[in-house]
Amino acid sequence: MKEFIVEGYEIRESSMTSDSDKQLYIVSKESVAKEIVGSSPWLRYYPFSQTITVFDSVAEIEASKEQALRESAWAKLSSAEKSALGWVSSTQKIPQP
Repeated sequence: MKEFIVEGYEIRESSMTSDSDKQLYIVSKESVAKEIVGSSPWLRYYPFSQTITVFDSVAEIEASKEQALRESAWAKLSSAEKSALGWVSSTQKIPQP
């Protein structure tokens, strides 16, 4: 499994007919974003960062799904419940089976 972080600037176009914006482009430099947006009242740019995960096998995908489920369940527990399960500090990792 490999993770790549994509960072840049997202150019979005405001819609006159709905509340949602439409993503047009992602550019690497703020100067390019400013050039594209110019003085347009319909275009805006925002910092953009996204992690892309590339899996090497089906087993990695399944393990990732299981870990996400474990983290989701763990996040729903109260401090007392975590303590009862042996959780000691907030820096401790989620227990593995």
